[in-house]
Amino acid sequence: SEEFQKYFYELSKKKDFKFFVMYGQTEATARISYVPPERLSEKYGSIGIAIPNGEIRVMTDSRDVTSEGLEGELIYRGKNVMMGYAQSRECLAKGDELNGILHTGDVARMDKEGFFFITGRMKRFIKIFGLRLNLDEVEKMVENYSGCAVACTGTDDELKVLIQSNDNNLENDIKRKIVEVYKIHHTVVKTKCSDIIPITPSGKRDYKMMNEMIF
Repeated sequence: SEEFQKYFYELSKKKDFKFFVMYGQTEATARISYVPPERLSEKYGSIGIAIPNGEIRVMTDSRDVTSEGLEGELIYRGKNVMMGYAQSRECLAKGDELNGILHTGDVARMDKEGFFFITGRMKRFIKIFGLRLNLDEVEKMVENYSGCAVACTGTDDELKVLIQSNDNNLENDIKRKIVEVYKIHHTVVKTKCSDIIPITPSGKRDYKMMNEMIF
């Protein structure tokens, strides 16, 4: 979250060390971009620029998005991209299937200085009353508003929000905030406070279990 970035940036100034915000995926071994420490205070929320010898583009419908602020899939090119996925011994004989190009599956935008911002996952969207909602964007908005860890899931019929907090008063407060920001009817927003946000054995958020927790 931007709050954590601000906290560690300010701490780095007090303690005189460099704090790097970085973004990556295992398929890129495992770094794609970084924010130069001297630019971080201007670029909170950004994943920065490509690492040395790497290249980042935002694409939609197989075309580059060059206009500031427009969104598309984040595509990375570099020698650190894996050769491909191996499901069996036979896969190891396939050679380099990706040719150094990784489709990250993340939705991103670029600012006028060429710094990139992740806005969500391509599969993390729902459509309520014709309004397309980016669940990762909703999570970020609520986290910045509440200061709590938040996870969102849902369908085209409802939005579910799990808040890591013991303060049950936050449930109605956050529901009102979501309705205000996204202009959707309160009946399709469900919020719940919990001691934890469940994760899978691999360390990722367990959205299936969250669905079962919020009803």
